[in-house]
Amino acid sequence: MLTAHARAEEDRVYPGLDAHHGVEEHKEAELRELGKAFLQRREEELRALKGGGAAGPTKAELYEQAKEADILGRSQMDKDELQEALSRAKS
Repeated sequence: MLTAHARAEEDRVYPGLDAHHGVEEHKEAELRELGKAFLQRREEELRALKGGGAAGPTKAELYEQAKEADILGRSQMDKDELQEALSRAKS
């Protein structure tokens, strides 16, 4: 986890910080984009460290899909519940 965290942080968070502009000015949008990019990169690193691709989407990816589909209660769901809720929403 530490290796994946460090690599994701170096690849996505630090390059996204711009010392020439005030962070407060764009804080919410910068943080949202940085967080999304960070989680995505960390998941890539974790899959690589586990020896290849994981079966299906990650919980973070499913959560983002559930967010886009406006599924209520998504923050309380585990990976299987997110998959099930997304399947029901697509039906």
